[in-house]
Amino acid sequence: MCGIACNSEYSRVIDAIDEVAELTRCAMSLSSGRLRVQPEDFQVEELLASSTLRDGEFIWMQVRKRNLNTRWVALGLARHFGVAGRDVSWAGLKDRRAVTIQWFSVKAKLLPLRPWFEPGTALLAHARSRTRLTPGDHQGNRFAIRIREVSDRQGTERALQVLRARGSVPNYVGPQRFGREAGNIAALQAWSRSEIRPKDRFERGLWLSAGRSWLFNLALAERVKAGDWHTIVAGDWVVAGSAEGPLWGDGRALVQGESLRRAQDAWQDIAWLPRFLAQQDLNHDTRPWQLRVSALQWQWQGAADVVVEFELPPGGYATTVLREVIHVLDASPTRAQADREIAGREKVDHENVDHENDNHENPLDDAV
Repeated sequence: MCGIACNSEYSRVIDAIDEVAELTRCAMSLSSGRLRVQPEDFQVEELLASSTLRDGEFIWMQVRKRNLNTRWVALGLARHFGVAGRDVSWAGLKDRRAVTIQWFSVKAKLLPLRPWFEPGTALLAHARSRTRLTPGDHQGNRFAIRIREVSDRQGTERALQVLRARGSVPNYVGPQRFGREAGNIAALQAWSRSEIRPKDRFERGLWLSAGRSWLFNLALAERVKAGDWHTIVAGDWVVAGSAEGPLWGDGRALVQGESLRRAQDAWQDIAWLPRFLAQQDLNHDTRPWQLRVSALQWQWQGAADVVVEFELPPGGYATTVLREVIHVLDASPTRAQADREIAGREKVDHENVDHENDNHENPLDDAV
């Protein structure tokens, strides 16, 4: 591992992004509050198109999980059905420190009748399908998030009103993508120096996705600083009237012209990263500069707690929305505390697969 030096370099970059993000966040609110004091404070429901379900060789299951990450549940399902891990798939990764409802698919003939496989989970629904779940087989996510001990109720109320009127925020990739203590970025840089290699396809995808996301965030930070993150700049990739920025890969980029030049200027201090990504057989992709926020509503609980509800498209991070409204103090366990919480369970690399979102640039997708 590249250790402290790499993490320090990464921290400087993240600090710079946070500085730029203040331009939008602090214009709305200087309030603070606590997030994820309990798993129930962060609730996510995956929204699936019902027309996707039909007869077939795959069983699709809607599962509620508490304080477990997606990959842990997938491994449990593989054991429960007696199939290989590759026969279990999902539309996207969800947070561990949360209560989430999401869909999994398993290639199996029968739903086992033996007791359900894992404490902290419940099977809510199941149906047959002719296809397995893949990233993007859903419409988005609905969030219900409790923020406790809000320091400035009036300021937070004003910020929520501004967010409702504006309807979007800068579409930063959340810190979950980079792993605890920036572990995915540290590993990626060590890999680029031939010090280590990913142990499997999943880990390779996580590291590469973290690198692409780091570059995207830097380019977006430059756009936020310039004040044109919500407009189309020459060379932007445009989808349905919405401008998108680069997820870096090999060959000719989809983003060109001024947009690409500005992104590459933002990457000057980490030129090793786009060079390394270009050697990994990754197709260029894009991600919207703006994150659309819909169905926003909120309700105050007592004097200082607020429950905020909204919907995001695939790829959107709830914490990216919240940072524009309030300075969130995340009460999630530290890495050591998380390790103690799973004592006695089979060890998996849960620290670096902890994502509240599901994404069209899913780590598994990145690797093909």
